[in-house]
Amino acid sequence: MESEIHEYIDLMKQVNYILLQYIDENESQDYLLSLKQIIEEHNISENKENLGDFLRLILIITNNHNRNPNFFNKIEKILFLLKDKIKKIFPNDEIFDIFKSNKQIVLFLIENELITINDDIIHSMIYSNVNYFYYFFNKTESFLNDERRNITKLSLLNIDPKIFQSFQLKQKDGVNDDYVCTLIREDSIEEFVSYFNMSNLPLSATVKQSIFETNPLLCEKSATLIEYSAFYGSIQIFNFMKMNGVELSPSLWIYAIHSRNPEMIHLLEELHVKPEDKTYQSCLKEAIKCHHNEIANYIQDNLLTNYNE
Repeated sequence: MESEIHEYIDLMKQVNYILLQYIDENESQDYLLSLKQIIEEHNISENKENLGDFLRLILIITNNHNRNPNFFNKIEKILFLLKDKIKKIFPNDEIFDIFKSNKQIVLFLIENELITINDDIIHSMIYSNVNYFYYFFNKTESFLNDERRNITKLSLLNIDPKIFQSFQLKQKDGVNDDYVCTLIREDSIEEFVSYFNMSNLPLSATVKQSIFETNPLLCEKSATLIEYSAFYGSIQIFNFMKMNGVELSPSLWIYAIHSRNPEMIHLLEELHVKPEDKTYQSCLKEAIKCHHNEIANYIQDNLLTNYNE
């Protein structure tokens, strides 16, 4: 039994390595073929427990890993590869339960008929979070009674009178659609400075919540503008806010780890910003959760104190 456990752990390490190579490398087709081969050779998609472990690994990476331009296209290719097996092995509501923490994956599964909208799923969406429910409005609208449909439409129009003109596009992008957030993500320093000078927005402000945001960390917490810049590794805008007296809080470490930007990590060190957990163990855990292995190794080798293997 113990040997079987070790064999399974070694197998999942191999799967994890190939999966990350596929996601991170530009020339990744060979890694997708290798991933398909190892799934077939070890019957991962034939066993509910093993397939469930693999799908949860995909979910953890999708929720936390830094998203390069082709990130979701690659995740979708893996899920499409397993489409028939997922539908055969897991009932509808269970597929939703596995992936419900990631709105973009759920959207993909709905559009590719791996998830069928029903009353239970709608209730789960409503009670998860109002922005969660709003995000899926175009997919759930036909299932709602007239009263709830009209109330929801009015609420969305109050958020943005033109929201339905570009709803699907923003839904697919899965990022905060506020203008200032766009500037920060692109590190557009000149436009950001101009916007700051023309608006009354304080640099210490928090990011305006968006129904289109899909990153779990940014959905769960109201990030400040400087935390948002750390999250996206936007060095120029980060430095501008720092020079204008914005507080450098310990929370910046967690956001910087998500950026996967070594320059951002070194900048926090140079500025003597310490995380809330001064042992850096929480930072190490966050880097591991993100599968940002090079940052995890750097923290372990250079910053960690009282390391317990």
